[in-house]
Amino acid sequence: MRLCGYTLFYAALLLCFGNLSDRIGAKRAYALGIALFGLASLLCALAPSAGALVAARCVQGLTGALMLPASMTLISEAFPDAGDRAKALGGWAAGGAVASAAGPVLGGALSAWDWRLIFAVNVPVCV
Repeated sequence: MRLCGYTLFYAALLLCFGNLSDRIGAKRAYALGIALFGLASLLCALAPSAGALVAARCVQGLTGALMLPASMTLISEAFPDAGDRAKALGGWAAGGAVASAAGPVLGGALSAWDWRLIFAVNVPVCV
C-alpha cells in the first residue's frame, strides 16, 4: 500500500466515480475533485509521517478518479459538434501525455530542494 496508494484508489474508483459524476453533474464533481485534490496535496506536503503521506496519497487517487471522467464530460458538453469535440479531446489527451512525461522530470528537480515541493506545487494550481 505504501508505494501504490494513489494508483490503487485511482484505478479502483474511476468507473464508480464516472457514474457519480453523471448523477451529481460533471461541473459539481470536477469542482469537488479539484478542491479535495488541492487539500490532499497540502496534506501530503505537510505530512508528519510516512503513514500520513500514504493516507493523503490515497485521497489524491480518490480525487483524481473523481476529476477525470468529469473533465471528459465537461469537454463533451462544451463542444457539441463532433469535429470540435474530437479536437478538444485530442488536446485534452495531449495535455495529459505531456504532463505524464514532464511530471517525473519536474518532480525530480523539485525534490532536489525538498520532496514536499512535489506536492505543494499542486496547491496553487488547484486554487
